[in-house]
Amino acid sequence: MIAHRWYFFGIFALSHLPFGVYGAEVSSFFPTGSVKQVQQVTVRFSADMIAMGDPRSKSDPFSVKCNVASNQQPTYGKRNKKLSTTEEKFTTRWADSKNWVLDFDKPLSSGVRCTFTLKSDTKDQTGKPLTGLAEYSFSTAGPGLLGIAPKYGNIEPEQYFVALTDGPINTTSVEERAYFEVEDLPDKVRVKVVNDKNRDAIIRAAIEDNWSWAAYKKLLEKKKRSEEIPELQSFIVLSAERRFPESRKVVFHWPVGILSKTGLAVEEAQHFDFKVIEPFEAQFTCERTAADRPCNPILNMNVQFSRRLSLRMLRGTKLIGDKGRTWTPVE
Repeated sequence: MIAHRWYFFGIFALSHLPFGVYGAEVSSFFPTGSVKQVQQVTVRFSADMIAMGDPRSKSDPFSVKCNVASNQQPTYGKRNKKLSTTEEKFTTRWADSKNWVLDFDKPLSSGVRCTFTLKSDTKDQTGKPLTGLAEYSFSTAGPGLLGIAPKYGNIEPEQYFVALTDGPINTTSVEERAYFEVEDLPDKVRVKVVNDKNRDAIIRAAIEDNWSWAAYKKLLEKKKRSEEIPELQSFIVLSAERRFPESRKVVFHWPVGILSKTGLAVEEAQHFDFKVIEPFEAQFTCERTAADRPCNPILNMNVQFSRRLSLRMLRGTKLIGDKGRTWTPVE
């Protein structure tokens, strides 16, 4: 009997709610959660929000704030909850009577969190207040790698790596989290962030050799120092804490947990595969009349290198005989 009383009470209560008191609600909001390279936000409502045929309406249903942690170098492993508003520029428009669109001037970098709050005076076309969630948000998470040089293949035992990131990085967290996995070595090889006088030259050399970074090459032609170019601050130079052993496979790991300068963490790991080159060797051969005889001076003498060398380097080589006679290579 008790259950039945509650049941009839529920029907009685619902039957006395005024019909049509609720207005439209947000049917879809995109994006949400953690996303990268966001440049557009789209919102669809369940009913008309503006007059049909008037997509130029300037009424925005949301107030928008894009925030970052105010501490520009947070302590690793800690989040600074104090937020400040960034200067993200955007425009808004109504695509039609139900769909509202926000376009950022450029894709958001990593480390940004945006919150969209329904304005208290937002109503649908019939004048009814909106129902459902009043706030939506997304973040661009921690810094991801848009590219790395070298990309793959052979590397030197003391290789520098130049990485292009999608936002400012907490370099302390890079050194504490990123690592190299080296074949036959039981322990991880730690990463060092290079900030010495060689950084500029390393970045320039990497951009010169990477066709996908051609746009940055044009910027370098206008300035003598890369530090003077804001667009190049997204590059980071890395090296290993120890020399890689020759002929071993190496995997560079960019793991979950690396922080942006704003305190947001990487949520999707990345890795890159390489192999350390074999030791450089040169082998001399010539024709002899007997194994214990010297080279036949009228026949070719050859020097074979274990890997390719540029013609410029070869032009400076020479063989010196025991009596001081020299031979230079013929192209």
